Amino acid sequence: MTEGHIVYLLHEKPVEERLSILYEREDYSLALSLCDDWQLSEKEISSIHLTYANSLYEQKEYDKAIEE
Repeated sequence: MTEGHIVYLLHEKPVEERLSILYEREDYSLALSLCDDWQLSEKEISSIHLTYANSLYEQKEYDKAIEE
């Protein structure tokens, strides 16, 4: 290798870590839209809905929280 060249190794983060990042950004819609791509189970999808509903409730968006 010649001087000044850098090689990067990229790897995909685990689904749990990706979901955690989306939760921090409160981007639940994106998390739900990626469920099929990530091949999440019904239990995991339900968990995203629950987390989203809890977030809406904390923001006093009671009607939206109930719908979610």
